[in-house]
Parts: sequence; C-alpha cells; structure tokens
Amino acid sequence: MKPTIFFVSMAAIACIAAVATDRLTSDGNRPGRYQIIPAQIEIAQNGQKNPAPEVLKIDTATGRTWIYSVELREGQLKRQWIEIAP
Repeated sequence: MKPTIFFVSMAAIACIAAVATDRLTSDGNRPGRYQIIPAQIEIAQNGQKNPAPEVLKIDTATGRTWIYSVELREGQLKRQWIEIAP
C-alpha cells in the first residue's frame, strides 16, 4: 500500500507544480480555485508496476489534493473524494 501512496503523492505534487506555474491563462483570467485533472499512477503489485487511470482534485490556493474513489459496497456504488495531500 505504501508504494501506491508514494506514486499517487508524486503525481499530485507534479500536478500542483504544473498548476502553480501556469496561474494565468493567455487572456489574463485566473483559473478556478479547484482544478479537476486526469492522472495516471503506477500501482506496484507482485513486483510489477501497473498503470491506473485516476482523477485528482487540487485546491490551487492551499495545495490540498484529493483522489476520486468509487467503491461497490453492499450492491451500491459509493463515490467520494479522499484527501491524499494536506
């Protein structure tokens, strides 16, 4: 589980850096505070790294980052944002 958290955290840090360096768009408008971005992380299983598509939400004011989670529980889908970086 720790390798997974490491890769997700590294992806989030890279995304935060990209957002922070491009705070203004070409027409001078600021982007919204929260950015939803697609990401691909690597999950280490059985000694192999497997790519997994994910969706991240980044608060560009504070740097807080969440990953979107969908789980099947008791026959129902549970959708939630789980914070991965304070």
